[in-house]
Amino acid sequence: MAQLTHQRLKAFFNPQCITVVGASNNNQWFANVVLNARKSGFKGDILPINPKAAEVFGIPALKTIEDLPEGQVDFAVIMLNSGLVMDALAKLNAKGIRNILMISSGFAETGPAGQKLQDDMQAYCAAHDIVMMGPNCLGFINFSDGASAFGNTPFNSELHPGPIGLVGQSGAVSDAIATRLIQRGLGLSLFVTSGNEVCMTAEDIMEYMVADGHTRVITAFMEGFRKVPKLRQVAKEAAAKGIPIIMIKVGRSSKAASVASSHTGAMAGNDMIADGFFAQHGIIRVDSISELIETAAILARVPLPATDGVGLCTLSGGLCGIYADLSAKYGISLPSLEETTIAKLKELLPPFAMPGNPLDVTGSGYLTDLDKTLAVLAADPNIGLVASLAIGPTAADDEYANIVNYSFMPLIEKGEKPFVPLIYREMSDYGRHYFDSRNIYYIEHAEMGFKALGHLMQYARFRRQNGLA
Repeated sequence: MAQLTHQRLKAFFNPQCITVVGASNNNQWFANVVLNARKSGFKGDILPINPKAAEVFGIPALKTIEDLPEGQVDFAVIMLNSGLVMDALAKLNAKGIRNILMISSGFAETGPAGQKLQDDMQAYCAAHDIVMMGPNCLGFINFSDGASAFGNTPFNSELHPGPIGLVGQSGAVSDAIATRLIQRGLGLSLFVTSGNEVCMTAEDIMEYMVADGHTRVITAFMEGFRKVPKLRQVAKEAAAKGIPIIMIKVGRSSKAASVASSHTGAMAGNDMIADGFFAQHGIIRVDSISELIETAAILARVPLPATDGVGLCTLSGGLCGIYADLSAKYGISLPSLEETTIAKLKELLPPFAMPGNPLDVTGSGYLTDLDKTLAVLAADPNIGLVASLAIGPTAADDEYANIVNYSFMPLIEKGEKPFVPLIYREMSDYGRHYFDSRNIYYIEHAEMGFKALGHLMQYARFRRQNGLA
C-alpha cells in the first residue's frame, strides 16, 4: 500500500504533466479539467487520450495510454465507465504513472457489484504503490501552488490563494462551499473532494493541510469517518498549531445517515459519539453551509482573544438588548466592566448615558470621541475582544461612514485585542469590498455573525483550557 507521506501527497497535489483517460468532446468533463487547470495557474501539459478523436477541446489527442511519452506524465485523470477502469489502471501503472484521480462513479455507492469492483481497485492500488483520489469525486484545486485536476464547472471568480483549506466527501456540496468561500472574499489554500476514498481519505488530506504551511483554517464536509485514530491525531496537531477544524458532519437523523452511506459508501456512525469526539478534540461542528462560511471567515481574519470576555458597543439600547440575547444564546460572555473603566467612560459619554456591557453610547455620543471610548473599553482587563458599531461605506468619500469607521481602525492596526465591526444598517457591495480588501471580518447579519463569534470564543477557550494558547 502506498505510504501517504507529506512528500508523497505534495507531489500528488503538484502534478507536472497530466493525462486524461476518457477525454471526450461529447461532454464538458475534459474541458472543465483544462479550464480549471489553466485558471489555477497550471503551466504543464495536459494530454487527452481518446481512440476515436484527433483532438479534444482543441488539444491533440493520443489514441492509447501506451502512446504516452515515457517518463513525462506524473498524473492521470480517469473518466471512463467503471467497467473499464481496471484495464486503464494496469496500463497507467506500466507507464509508471501512480498518482490517479478517479472521477468515474459506479462503485461502492451503487451496491454489492460496485463494492466488489471498488475492492478490486483498492487491492490493485495497494499492491502497486498507487495513490488514488476517489472514485466518484471531482478532484482538487491547489490554490497555493497553482495546480489543479478538477472536473466541475470552473468558478466565475478569480482564484486567489488564501488561508482556508476545504475537503469534502461530496463533490457537489464541497463545490457549493468553495463557491461561497470565494464569493465571501476568502482565499483558499487547497480544495479537495475525496469521494469514496479508496486510498486517500479526508483524514489524510486534513493531515496534509495541517503541515502544508499555507492552511490556517480547515473546513470539511463529512458523511462518515474511515480513520478515526488519524482524525484524533490530526485534531491534536491542528489544535497545537492553532489551526481550527470546522466541520459539517451529516447524520444527525437516521435518514441523513442512510443517504450518506448510499452516496459515497461512508458509514455515518453514532451522532452522539461524534459530538463528544468533536468537543473533546476542539473540532467545531456546524450545521449549515452558511454557518461554516461565517465561522471560517471569523477564524481566518480575527486573532484568538487571550481572555474570554467580549465588550459590545453600539448606539442603541434596543441593539444592546438584541446583542445581549444573541450572546447568551451562543455562549458569549459579556463581563461587567471595571469601576475605573466605567468612570473613564462617563467622562467621554453624554451625561445621560449609562456605561455598561453592552455599551450604549447613545445617538448623541457615537459621533464624538468614539475612538477614545473604544480604546477605554478595549483596555478593560475583563475584555478579550471588542465588537462595535460600524458603517458599511457606499463610496470612498462617505463622510458619515468614515467618521465611525476611523474610530476603530487604529485598534485593529494596533492589534492588542481582536476587534469585530458590527454593521449598522444596510451593507453595499462597496462596503463589503472596503472591509474584505483590508482583511477585516465584519458581522453583517447579527444572528449568524454572533453564532460564528461564539465558535471563535469557544475555540479560544478550548486552547487555553488545554494549555495551547
